[in-house]
Amino acid sequence: MAEVSQAQTKSKPGGSLNNQGDLDSRLLNGEADQQKKAGELRRSREKENNQEDAEQAPDSLRKQALKAKAQRKKDKIKAKVQKLNPVYQGTKKALKSSVMSLIPSFGLTLIYINIHVFIRLFLPMFFCKLGDEWMPDEMQAKMKATEKGRATARRANIFEFWAFIIVDGLVILVILGIALLISMLLDIVSHPISFLSSLVSDWFD
Repeated sequence: MAEVSQAQTKSKPGGSLNNQGDLDSRLLNGEADQQKKAGELRRSREKENNQEDAEQAPDSLRKQALKAKAQRKKDKIKAKVQKLNPVYQGTKKALKSSVMSLIPSFGLTLIYINIHVFIRLFLPMFFCKLGDEWMPDEMQAKMKATEKGRATARRANIFEFWAFIIVDGLVILVILGIALLISMLLDIVSHPISFLSSLVSDWFD
């Protein structure tokens, strides 16, 4: 009987340790399951948020991307057509020569430049924009393939257009001045006596 009681007393501490170990393992497993579930829940929420962000992306971005792609394709086709078009190449070289000869010709080449700009309104495939005459076709196609390049080319076109508007205005003023001077000279030649009498009267008055 004493041996049985001693065996029971010896077995109790071991049993309590086993029970404690089982409890700890269950707690650890429970925490691991909770962490796993929390991770899965977080990943599912992130996935849902990403899907919502993708669905809520503005349609304007897609439209701009498609528009830019279509514009690049259009510019590429246009560059190829212009490269094969001898009339376009000829008028482009003529425009460049006219601009370079503007001062040596005392402004006479401005006549062709104005004709070029006017005809381009009706035949843009045969006459380039002001400013494009300085760019080779390959460079022009590369610039127009990107938004930044198109903006740079647009600024060059606008700058040269307004430069020639100013030059045209100055030329018109010069022509009007010359016409007024010629008119005065013709009036003096046709009426010399009245001119001299008016000059003498103004002198003595």
